Amino acid sequence: MNQPVVFMYPGQGSQYYHMGIQLYKHNDVFRVCMDTLNDQVYGLIGESVLDIIYDPGRRVGERFDRTLYTHIAIFMVECSLTKIFLSHGIEPNAVIGTSLGEYAATVTAGVWSMETALQAVVRQAELLESTCAEGGMLAILHNLNIYSSDPLLRELCELAAVNHQSHFIVSGSARNIDRVEQLLKSKEVVCLRLAVSHGFHSSCIDPAEKPYLSYVQEQILHKPVIPYGSSVYGKIIGRLEPDYFWKVARKPIRFAEAVSSITHEQKKGIYIDMGPSGTLVNIVKNLPIYNQKQTALSIMTPFHKDCNQLDDIIRRYADSKENGVC
Repeated sequence: MNQPVVFMYPGQGSQYYHMGIQLYKHNDVFRVCMDTLNDQVYGLIGESVLDIIYDPGRRVGERFDRTLYTHIAIFMVECSLTKIFLSHGIEPNAVIGTSLGEYAATVTAGVWSMETALQAVVRQAELLESTCAEGGMLAILHNLNIYSSDPLLRELCELAAVNHQSHFIVSGSARNIDRVEQLLKSKEVVCLRLAVSHGFHSSCIDPAEKPYLSYVQEQILHKPVIPYGSSVYGKIIGRLEPDYFWKVARKPIRFAEAVSSITHEQKKGIYIDMGPSGTLVNIVKNLPIYNQKQTALSIMTPFHKDCNQLDDIIRRYADSKENGVC
């Protein structure tokens, strides 16, 4: 390819029932990876996450928010979609993840194995469920000043991410997020409750910190083999310490800054969203640095056009021209 490629990996809130179902039915690479990961998951928790994701009794629009299942499911589909691209010779020149998405991003960057990262994802989810109270997150479509100028908002919730000046996310306890949502709607401010059951990127998850750090400190991590855009630090980093994988859940998300650092290095490129909903594509396209030299693409969406999207991208960018991959 004559343009740099950046793989992007979103985190919690991007999931839904039946995500990737077309790819699972029609793409062998995706299905094999999903099955392999699901077998490993079954050995860890005694349940099939595939049975939960693709439960025929569930509708796409139903809320899918139990952390143990969603943590694992997002990781599984992101790694499996990555495998498809790698199998067609489309390899990233850089990667970037947000929150939970940094686990799949670090696998692609060679920091640790997919199996080891999966175990860490499961362990974090288990600890969050066993030690932390229920929480919530709210996306707010308004100028950030509404948060910084309102003491009550700052008391009730914490700033989890600033995607751009008119789109930010707050996090907190379930009760406080309920109050924030009511307060904003009374002011006719557009906001959207994320499909999560914990207050990621806030003090609500602090009870899980010590036991998770104890676990992750034992893992062996390697230096990224390609440029790694960190949404924890908002820049390209060359080394990750074990506590980094707690910070990805606890620290504010600095995705926009991380994208800017990659764009500064590469000037132009193709940004491919490896997540279930294409959420990072929408954010990238609204950044000031996005211009005609960049292309942002998604594959999976809730509208079941995954195979069409994938076929189009593979035909355009793969070194060998296939007639179709689904």
